[in-house]
Amino acid sequence: MSNNQIKIISAQQAQGKNSCKNTKAKNTQEKCNNMDMIINRNKGFTVLFAVIISTLVLALGLGIVAITMKEIKLSGAGRDSELAFYAADSGLECAEYFDIAKAVFATSTSDPATVTCNQIDTTTVTTGDESSATSTFRMYMEYVGAVPTISKPCADVTVSKSGGSTVIDSRGYNTCDPANLRRLERGYSVRY
Repeated sequence: MSNNQIKIISAQQAQGKNSCKNTKAKNTQEKCNNMDMIINRNKGFTVLFAVIISTLVLALGLGIVAITMKEIKLSGAGRDSELAFYAADSGLECAEYFDIAKAVFATSTSDPATVTCNQIDTTTVTTGDESSATSTFRMYMEYVGAVPTISKPCADVTVSKSGGSTVIDSRGYNTCDPANLRRLERGYSVRY
């Protein structure tokens, strides 16, 4: 091959033209045609492959984000449920203590009693007749100064006395705000 032929082939390759087209041999021409078909058939494969891989990675990422968001909501609901449960338990314990140790709840209609739960005095509301009475009070879990925090947990406690038996019903809430859509209620009821 002369220098001129090498320069022509190099110039054709630099311009992106196939150097096989200048050859006269039949076998070489067939090989060149086969190479052209392989090259033409593979055009765009890399882009298609990259799009498919990107789509798979994006779908996987979105799936992980969806699972994570559900887990966050579930853990928040679990926390709210625990707060309501502990508020109900605290209300029940407070009422039991003041009923058994202090005997402040009336067995018939009487004056309101004062119950000190969570270091705050709470006045009970008592209704009833000669043979039974029901006392109710609300116990807040957190205060700012002397003002209860309505967005924090609380418990509504009802103590019913009738014929020598006592029923304490304590309903705990994760928030005392009745307008809150995430408000949960958990309760205890004890009879003795």
